[in-house]
Amino acid sequence: MISVAMATYNGEKYINDMLDSIIGQDLKVDEIVICDDNSTDGTVNTINEYINEKKIESIRLIENGENIGWRRNFRKALNECRGDYIFLCDQDDIWMPNKVKTMMGVMTERQDIELLVSNFEIYVEGNARTSKRALGYNGNDGRLQHLKFDKWFFYVIRPGCTFCIKKCLLEKVNKLDDDVVDHDSVLWAIPLMQNRAWLLRKRLIKFRRHPESATTDNSSFTMDNRIKYVDNTILTTKWALDYCKKYVSNRVTQVEVFLDYLIDRKNNLEQGNIFNMMSFVVKNMKYYPSLRNAVSDIILVYKKNT
Repeated sequence: MISVAMATYNGEKYINDMLDSIIGQDLKVDEIVICDDNSTDGTVNTINEYINEKKIESIRLIENGENIGWRRNFRKALNECRGDYIFLCDQDDIWMPNKVKTMMGVMTERQDIELLVSNFEIYVEGNARTSKRALGYNGNDGRLQHLKFDKWFFYVIRPGCTFCIKKCLLEKVNKLDDDVVDHDSVLWAIPLMQNRAWLLRKRLIKFRRHPESATTDNSSFTMDNRIKYVDNTILTTKWALDYCKKYVSNRVTQVEVFLDYLIDRKNNLEQGNIFNMMSFVVKNMKYYPSLRNAVSDIILVYKKNT
């Protein structure tokens, strides 16, 4: 059984496009679970009209009586899913017609994979385009790439809307979940630590960016946003360390070392000493997700002092 988990909030403008792209898949899904977080616009009415007009029986709409926040709302949608395989879905993207068939082909053939992520195409509202940087980052050669823990650690390098997970992964998360941590971060962390995460280098969604997007690119190039980004990774890593101590004991030391690096990185960013920052980057280059990310720390500290 194949499920789709979607969390909505004030998404009436784009929801029909998103649903059309799911319903129009080459391989049909069995259920679409939508949890609406007490939207104040016409999102719920739009979804109900879509269900009635198109006579879609696979959509299950759950309305929250009060706003519970996007982290809890998405977890609620995930846990309402009954499928053995669950696709995560934003309210405003567009799926390529072959997304489900392509990813399910990999998941059924490779039973060891618990998290499969895909590449994506940037879609800017009003003028669809793909940036040169995104194209270089998001290859479309169809190769399957193993996501290694000692390369990526807890940097989530693809958005949650590209995820396909096995239900057993969700069951692992629920053993020690904490809704203070982003749902895509915990779904990323566990299979990475257990060597069960893979990237399919195929662009299978149009990742829509617009002023109302719940997520933005990481993030405007400012010191405040960089520290917030490191803080979020620290939060995930602390949760992962607790999880390791109970269920993945062979990763404890690696996670502790990575956590120390993150705390030192934050301290160097806040202290703003350019020489200390440069020394730190050189010493800890292997823990950065990319050279670009490392160099930008130095640039931000330099700007702070000018």
